[in-house]
Parts: sequence; structure tokens; C-alpha cells
Amino acid sequence: RARKGARKRNRVGCAHRPGSARRGMRYRSSMSSRFVPLAPGEPIGVVALSGPVDRERLAAGLAVLEGWGNPLILAPNLEASAGYLAGDDAARRAGLERVVGRGAKLVIAARGGYGVTRLLPSLPLEELASAGVRVVGCSDVSALLNALVAAGGVAQIHGPMAAAGLTRPTNERRLRSVLSGGLAGSVLFRFDAERVGLLVHVLDSA
Repeated sequence: RARKGARKRNRVGCAHRPGSARRGMRYRSSMSSRFVPLAPGEPIGVVALSGPVDRERLAAGLAVLEGWGNPLILAPNLEASAGYLAGDDAARRAGLERVVGRGAKLVIAARGGYGVTRLLPSLPLEELASAGVRVVGCSDVSALLNALVAAGGVAQIHGPMAAAGLTRPTNERRLRSVLSGGLAGSVLFRFDAERVGLLVHVLDSA
């Protein structure tokens, strides 16, 4: 029997209070650190959840992904444009649902900008998390990464996107190594002690 005044918990273990959906979600006290590497021959989905995608940059990014040897599943709205978005909310959401529905559990965003947070309330986050979907992206796509982890999903990847950063050779090599599991247990970042000290000095002086 619940104690008086105790918070209710929803199905994904997040603390829930009336109106909490408007204020955002709260993370589980224990989140998954399980990472699922990209398997040989596993399809990769490419989606446009944010701003319009530059066609030349997209083509270059897709060429890089094709070189990995994994089949690509492309969202129908990749070349769509509706003002500052890659199609309206329904089209962008449908694009994600399409690639996942066709078997892609690794999804790479084409670009960021703005638009993902508009979709979060209508996305089946628990369903995506339960299916083991992992997303690669940054910028506003980070909101989706966070939401999937909060819903109990596997580890997500904050990284370069198909039409934004992937074509840089060092970015591609690093992302491919991460996705293959080749960097598991290794140091991902190193910080110059002198620069960190300078930053701390500047912040302390502000």
C-alpha cells in the first residue's frame, strides 16, 4: 500500500506528479549503461527530425555510410522543407517511425537545429526504448537521446550526423569505432591541463 503523499511511478520508473509532462521527465535513479554495437549487415536508418537538410551534404554523408557496407533505410522526408523544418511535425515523426518499422535499430540524424523537442510528446518513447533503438546525433537531437535513456533505453550516441560532421575523416573513423564497440573501455576524451586551469581561472574571475 502506498504511503500517503508518496509519488506515483509510471511504467518506466520515472517519478511522476500531476503536470510533470509539461515540466519534462525525470531520470531513473539507475540508468542503463548497456551499449549495443552495430552488427555486420545491420540496417542503418537516416532521419530528418530537425531543420531542412542540405542535399549535397546529405549525399556526401550517405556515401560515407554506404561505404560501411550496411544497408541504409532513408526517411521519406529527408529532402522535405517546411520553413525552418524538414517537413511538418507529422512528416518528421513519420520518418522516424518508418525507418524503425522497416527494421533499423540504429538511427543517425541527418542534422540538428530545431524541431526534435516539438516531437517528444507524441513519440512512442517507451516502445522505442524497449525495442533497443539507439540514435546518433547532437544539437537538439540530444533531447531525444536523453528521452530514450530516461525511458529505460540502451546507451545512446552523441556524435556527428549524416549531413553535419560525418564526412570529416576523423569523425567518421571515431564514430565507426564507437559503433563497432572498438572503443569500449578506452579513454574517449583527454583535456589539456593548462587549458582547463585557464578556464577555471576565467570562470572564477567572472
